Amino acid sequence: MIARIASCCGLVIAGLALTVSAQEPAPLKVETVTPRLHCIVTMGNVTVFEGQDALLVVDSGQPDAAVQLAAKVREISSKPVRTLVNTHYHFDHMGGNAVVGRGATIVAHEACRQAALKALKPGQKPEEVGVPQETYKDALELRVGQDVVKLLYLGPGHTSGDTVVVFESEKALVVGDLFFSGLPPYIDVKDGADTANWAALIAELAARYPDFKVIPGHGSVSDMKGWQRFAQYLTALRAKVVAAIQAGQSREAAQASVRLDEFPEVQDTSFLKKSDNVGWVYDELTRQ
Repeated sequence: MIARIASCCGLVIAGLALTVSAQEPAPLKVETVTPRLHCIVTMGNVTVFEGQDALLVVDSGQPDAAVQLAAKVREISSKPVRTLVNTHYHFDHMGGNAVVGRGATIVAHEACRQAALKALKPGQKPEEVGVPQETYKDALELRVGQDVVKLLYLGPGHTSGDTVVVFESEKALVVGDLFFSGLPPYIDVKDGADTANWAALIAELAARYPDFKVIPGHGSVSDMKGWQRFAQYLTALRAKVVAAIQAGQSREAAQASVRLDEFPEVQDTSFLKKSDNVGWVYDELTRQ
């Protein structure tokens, strides 16, 4: 049984929804991180942890893939999903909550729940879309059979309420969109993204868990070295945008001039580009 022990997106997101909705769901790939921990690689990665008699799932993917994802979870294990943890509020990570998390307790950081409530459409009820029911402030421990799973909040990063899920028994972290592996990140400035703290929290967790595997929100399973390299990208991005602002450049001029060619592994996609990152960090640094 899973029990609680202790408690201590903008236009691009909408564009992603339209892009995905227009396509048939792609076959889901499962990466086995450890014999008990699996990553379903999809639009927003979903992680499944198998306890003695139940499952803990991290994130639920996008709405259109929810039925397919729930079926894939059952393929991994027939045990019931007792707890669903959301790393943040974006549609591609909690859009399947009502299906994947049916009958489960849904948990997230308090800022994630607040953002999810703000994102509700007129007339929509929180329970209809699976808005997280339980929240925490700084840290929370969940028991999955004999295992303890830790939820950590280290301040705003990708959004205002990003959760890091620590599986110490598996030597793995699930970090949601605090890690875009191999592509430029979405930076939710409107919700309070903070790229300086984002890079700092990666450094803090790398010091705590240096040899852990890292499951990103997008892309294949990586390791702490890969996540630290992503932090270097964030730091360089921020420094170059600071320099552009100090030079008096407009947002558009900064997007045209700032280059990040030293990070060839970060590849532009049709909906996320390095120039977008420059624009969002410009917005972050000039917001009131």
